[in-house]
Amino acid sequence: MRPDLQIVADPNSGRNADRRRLLAGTLLVEGESADRFHEMLTGMIEEFRPVTDSELCLVESMAAARWRQLRFLALDNVTLSGEILSQPRVNATGSPVVRAAQALRSLTDNTRTVDAISRYEARLDRQYRRSLRELEIKIARRKKSAR
Repeated sequence: MRPDLQIVADPNSGRNADRRRLLAGTLLVEGESADRFHEMLTGMIEEFRPVTDSELCLVESMAAARWRQLRFLALDNVTLSGEILSQPRVNATGSPVVRAAQALRSLTDNTRTVDAISRYEARLDRQYRRSLRELEIKIARRKKSAR
């Protein structure tokens, strides 16, 4: 492996630590853990072992998409949970499932929140899958040309 490419494959290099900090600084919102994001990104780097900058960019794109998917899952949970709590208890035996259904109906009838979250989740899933597909193609080409 070329010495100038080894640094890309090393998730612990100083250059890549700077890249991770920059990515986290533009991606994370208040209350999100930079350490947890770095742990996830490092795990993806170790799994896919990018060698070139373009491979590393694709891994970073996958990590960013996955992180944002997790954020929107949390937002979905908080939104639905809050709406469940605002639902009146019809009777003492009101089933939590019935209250959840009422909450979902209220959200879908009165707001666009559920639609927006669903659109973001779908978009982020496509971003992740597209980056993964491109990364797999790049890695396969690189390995083929190394033979």
